[in-house]
Amino acid sequence: MSQRLIGLNPDLEQLRNAGYDLAIHGGFLVIQGVPYVTSQGVIERGTLISPLALGDGEHTDKPNTHVCYWMGEHPCHSDGQPIRGFENQSPRHDLGEGLTNVLTFSAKADYRDYHHKMTTYLGRIVGEAQRLDPTVTAQTYPVFAIEDEAESVFKYALAWAVRGLLSSTLWPRLKFEKFTCSMAIASPVTTPSGRRERPHWISYAPSRKKWLISLRCMRRCGVASTRMTNI
Repeated sequence: MSQRLIGLNPDLEQLRNAGYDLAIHGGFLVIQGVPYVTSQGVIERGTLISPLALGDGEHTDKPNTHVCYWMGEHPCHSDGQPIRGFENQSPRHDLGEGLTNVLTFSAKADYRDYHHKMTTYLGRIVGEAQRLDPTVTAQTYPVFAIEDEAESVFKYALAWAVRGLLSSTLWPRLKFEKFTCSMAIASPVTTPSGRRERPHWISYAPSRKKWLISLRCMRRCGVASTRMTNI
């Protein structure tokens, strides 16, 4: 449900396609793996959380609060001094949905959408970490689960991923119906450069009963979204 909901909203999908580890837990939008500087001057990773307003249950409204929450130590500047610009004096508390012991942040602005809101907070937090290590980023391009829905979203996402790897001369001679998930994983394909590769970035998680596909590799193959219904 989380990935489907993200795919229905351009602001959320823009965050996911940018490589953020994005999820929805209850009424909250969550970005995990955010690098920040601790008071000891060490880079750790925390979780940025925002209340999520869904007017009709599926589509985002304009953010109705400038408040965000944070799981982790208080983010600091590169010199280890706390970032006071969005500090809020509210005590730590639990939000439910596994979101525990959170800090409250308050960066007042007229946010257009959730992409604008989350990237504003991320810029202030991650920017300080990048002063210590320019290579660190919150854009981790995680592997996410393609949900098993009636419209077989995975089937079409897989088709586009495989299509992106196949050479333009080979693809017209193939039929999508001939591809099964196991064949796509086990069988080498010819890339546009002529190399034979196995698309090992598609895998099945038996315990979760879900197929997993790397968003980074989907984007590398020209797949901008899993919200596709035909090829």
